[in-house]
Formats: sequence, C-alpha cells, structure tokens
Amino acid sequence: MARDSLLAAWLPNGIASALRGGAIACALALALGLALALGGCGPVLYESRIRAAEAKLVEAREANARWYAPYEYYYAEAHLRQARLEAAEASYEDALAYARTAEEYGTRALRVTTTRRRAER
Repeated sequence: MARDSLLAAWLPNGIASALRGGAIACALALALGLALALGGCGPVLYESRIRAAEAKLVEAREANARWYAPYEYYYAEAHLRQARLEAAEASYEDALAYARTAEEYGTRALRVTTTRRRAER
C-alpha cells in the first residue's frame, strides 16, 4: 500500500485517483517502456539518413562535383563529417540535422554539376 501511495505521488491527481493498486505500477511500467522504445530511435533514424547522405556524396564525387560544384560538394562533405562527430557523442538530433543538410547539398551538387556539364557541350 505504501508503494502505491509513493507511485501516486508522481502522477497528476486525476490519474492517481482513477488508478488503484497494481494499475498504477502497470501504467508506469507502460510509460517507461514507451519512453525507452522511442528513445532508442535516434540511432536508427540517424543511420538511415547518414546512408542516404553518403550515397549522394559518392554519386556527386563520381560525377566530378568537386570540380563543377565545389561549394555545394564541400559543404555537403563538411556537414557529413559533422554529423558523424555529433553521432559519436550521441547527439542524434543534431547528427540528423547535419546529415539532412549533407544530403540536400549533395543533391544540389549533382544538379549544378549536371547543368554545368550540359553547358560545356
């Protein structure tokens, strides 16, 4: 009984009065499980985004974007490097933002490269 009153102290009054006995412990276990499940998504989301950014950068490198679109290419490369550094420190939200930018600028580098190659012909 003392454990239930201790758990009820952590819940808002309306919820605490609605839940009694083992229901409070069950609700807290469910909330904790949900928080842990959602908290583990950072590395998964980061991995998928970093792979997409890496693929764009490889494609841009193969198209010789370093020559045709150096600003876009090196900007993407720098953001990809920073994304890896942020992920190494478990700052997955920041890593995602950097990886998104790297992918975006990799795409821009490809677009600029294609345009400039066509202009050369």
